[in-house]
This record gives sequence, C-alpha cells and structure tokens, in this order.
Amino acid sequence: FTRAGSDRNVILVRHGASSETASAVARDLVPPVRTVPGVAPGPDGRELVSPELLVQCLMKRPEGTRVNIALRGVMPVAYLLRDDLAITQGRRPRAGTDEVLVGASLARNFRGLSVGQRFPVGRMVVEVVGHMESRGSSLESEMWIDHDRLAVEYRREAYSSVRVRLTGPDAVPGFVKSVSGDARIKLQAVSERDYYSGLESGADEIRGLGLVMAFFMGCGAVFGAMNTMYQAVSGRTRELATLRAVGFSRASVLWAILLEALWLCGIGGIVGCLLALPLTGWELRTVNIKSMTEIGYRLSIAPSLLMRGWLLSLALGVIGGLLPAWQSTRIRLVDALRQV
Repeated sequence: FTRAGSDRNVILVRHGASSETASAVARDLVPPVRTVPGVAPGPDGRELVSPELLVQCLMKRPEGTRVNIALRGVMPVAYLLRDDLAITQGRRPRAGTDEVLVGASLARNFRGLSVGQRFPVGRMVVEVVGHMESRGSSLESEMWIDHDRLAVEYRREAYSSVRVRLTGPDAVPGFVKSVSGDARIKLQAVSERDYYSGLESGADEIRGLGLVMAFFMGCGAVFGAMNTMYQAVSGRTRELATLRAVGFSRASVLWAILLEALWLCGIGGIVGCLLALPLTGWELRTVNIKSMTEIGYRLSIAPSLLMRGWLLSLALGVIGGLLPAWQSTRIRLVDALRQV
C-alpha cells in the first residue's frame, strides 16, 4: 500500500471516510481545489488534479470463488500522478470505450485477462487493452477504465476521491491546512502516504499473528538446542572433568560449550535461510478490511531479512546453550574422574 503513495500527492475524500470506496465527492467541489496554492501544473499548463471513481466489481477466481476487485475510473491526468506506473503490455484505455487496463497481479491470478480478451463487468463486456505494473504496489490489484464510461454504467454522479499533485513534498502541510480552512472545499485532505498507511493498518493483525507463531517456534528451538546440549554435556562428563583437572578454568569450559551451541545453531540458521529462499516471489492474496477489495502481494526475502534470521538463530543458540554450559562447570572433578 505505501508503495502506491507519492510524497507529492494529496488525496481528498469525504469527511469521515476510511477509504475511497466509502467516499463521495460532489463534482462542484473540484474547481475550488484547483485554486488552492501549491498545486503543480501539468505539461499543458493545467493543474494536476485527478477526480477518480472507485467501485467494486465481482470476479471469479480460478477455483470458483467470487471476490471484489477494485475498478477505478480515471481521466488521462491520473497517469501523470503515478510516478511508478508502467504499462508493460498494450496501451491505455481510450475515452468513452469499454477498454480496461489490468494490473499485473490480477493478470497473473485470474483467467481471461490477457491483452485482447473480453470479460463481463456488471452489464458491460470490457476488453483488456493493456497490463500495468507499479513496483508491486496495490495498484497492480486494480483495473482502470475511462471515468465517464464507469460513471454511466454504475450511475454515479459523484467522484470517490480527488488526487492532487503538489509542487513538492514540502507543500503538503500547507495544502492540507489551506483545504481545511477553505469553506468552499468541504473535504478531508490527507497526504497519499498517510492515506495508504491507514489502509495498511489491516496488516497489523497478520503481522501480529506471524510474531506470535515465531515466538512459539523460537521457544521450541530454544528447548531443542537445550536438550541437544544437555545430552552433549552428559556424554562428555569425563572429558570435561579432565579439562578441568589439567588446568582449564570454568569460564573456558563454559565458553567451549556455548561456542558449540552457537556453531550448531548457526548451521541450522543457514539451512533455514536456504530453505526460505524459494519462497521469494511467491504471490498471495488477501482482502483489505477497509476497502473490501482483494489485494495481491508477493513475498520478498531481502538479504537484510536473511541476516536478521541468522542472527536470531545465534541468539536462540546462546539462550538454549547457556544452562547446559553452566551445568558443565558444576561437575565435581572427583566423581567424574572416578569414571575414568
């Protein structure tokens, strides 16, 4: 979600609306927005203000279930406000037609969305004329169509939102303040980054569940390391006593056991990282609880994430090996050497 936002963009929605699908912006509110200081001009000199309509349309997944997909009605100016949007196949939809531009994530996960294919949307039968990518952002889970054609089909007289490109990121606070103080514009203005961060809040539950699972798996790993090292210590009682007898200190024996635990867990961490690498690029889909539309995302396993995982395995090794290492220093030399 945050990848879909720009530091220079501001989105205007109805007061109290948590998402574009729950918002309605009257058409007569758009002209005053163009007069607010800070709006950037486009190549033709007109203000970069993009009124947009976002609706939900039902589509059937390959396994037969139906899900809500975001269908966005846009004008040509909308493409100028998305810096990272790239059309990888085909072209943009033409005005007044039933042509759609499909996000790359949708094209990968739904049948019948190749360029040139047609499929029903409501009472329309639309034609796919292009695919778009946007660095893996939520835009890749949307379909774009001409705004006027969508408004007629869904009988919408209002926009869902208005996007505005500003002269720079430093102009965002001033623009938001000007909109809130302008009696003509009865809308809520928020930076695009903050808006998409709000939509991302639904991921906190997924992240929390993942952390809970990781905690219990980490506890299991600690007990596994502890059991392994206890067995190692109990099987080397005579050897450890011999080391103490020839002059090795308790600290040296303790560090030897801890280093062995680190070595074993370090190897296990490397194996775990190697097993995780094939998951890179694996695509999953979920429903955003605020927009109630399906979103696709890909797992990304960066080198920094692998390093954190490996360091965590070392930390678990230290925790699991500490008690066995401490026990190895408490062995009574006389009792242990009698077994020699």
